[in-house]
Amino acid sequence: MTQVPAQKIGVGIVISFYGVMAAVGYFFSWIFDINPLVLRESSNSLWFRMLIGGGFGIGVVLVSALFTHKFYWAKRLSETLRNTLGRRNFVEIFFFALASGLGEEILFRGTLQQLLTMVLFDGVAANIFGVVVAAVIFGVLHTGPERAVFFPWTIFAIVVGALLGLLYWWTGDLVAPVTAHFTINFFNLHLICNRDAID
Repeated sequence: MTQVPAQKIGVGIVISFYGVMAAVGYFFSWIFDINPLVLRESSNSLWFRMLIGGGFGIGVVLVSALFTHKFYWAKRLSETLRNTLGRRNFVEIFFFALASGLGEEILFRGTLQQLLTMVLFDGVAANIFGVVVAAVIFGVLHTGPERAVFFPWTIFAIVVGALLGLLYWWTGDLVAPVTAHFTINFFNLHLICNRDAID
């Protein structure tokens, strides 16, 4: 499969793509009469939820950096993503991270996870089912043309997706998951796109 040259993937295309993703989430939320942004009213302050999300995001970034330093498969994945994305400036990375954080969290946590809790079970079992299934779907969509290279990314995305789902369940809204997702993508994109190529 031929990769699209990185310079042709502009900020406008990325924002449009994730905007459509958010719109799909809102459409199904409207159909099923749910609020994708708020699961329930949170007893914690906005700053606390942002701090929790940011702290979790930094933790994931540190784990990603450690994996890239220690394991060949992670170095190879990082190199492949770098070749696909090309070098990116601060503004591009900011908007890529913001758009993906909002679009994916509205669709996968705010809409899909919430809808899945209504399908088969009640109580805690329903929440666990929603977290796990939404995370698996989220992870499976994080793939690429070279399956052997991208498979670790899929597994990592499933695990991170489940943890983001637990954040959504625990805090009651999308503030912490969106902050975490933005933090992860913002710093990881800097690490992937703008450091020297791996030998």
